[in-house]
Amino acid sequence: MKPKIGNKTRLGYAGMMTQLDDSVNQVITQLATLNMLKNTIVVFFSDNGPSAPGKKWYIRPEFHHVNFYGNEGIYGLAGGHKGWKAQPYDGGMRTPAFVYWPKNLSKKQIDSPIIIQDLYRSLASITRLSGVPKAIDGDGRDMSNTLTTGKSDRTS
Repeated sequence: MKPKIGNKTRLGYAGMMTQLDDSVNQVITQLATLNMLKNTIVVFFSDNGPSAPGKKWYIRPEFHHVNFYGNEGIYGLAGGHKGWKAQPYDGGMRTPAFVYWPKNLSKKQIDSPIIIQDLYRSLASITRLSGVPKAIDGDGRDMSNTLTTGKSDRTS
């Protein structure tokens, strides 16, 4: 049977994404089995957009001759945004992510950018965690309103 994905790079990428999905499912299933899911915050995010075609970011130079899943195709897609991993464009930085906490957050899609530095302050605020230093250095903003309502109140 011929695979539905003919390109070796895309086939390898699809396999990695399937494994990732299965692994996240195992974590969620175990939390549910232990009756901990409703009061556990699950956060999932990527560190960057997809690699540019032909880039071998994760392979040590002495192994560049080895054909890992093709290496010459496109791994992921940037959702119509310009740029790739390690580039200062939306395609290199915008990634899918989720924050799941069924006890306190309802299902919604948020299109407003939230950077990883914002998550610490935002989750600390939502959980009413005490002792969090004030953000006098500007490193991370409280985006809890965005996470709870789905509407951005970000000013910059």
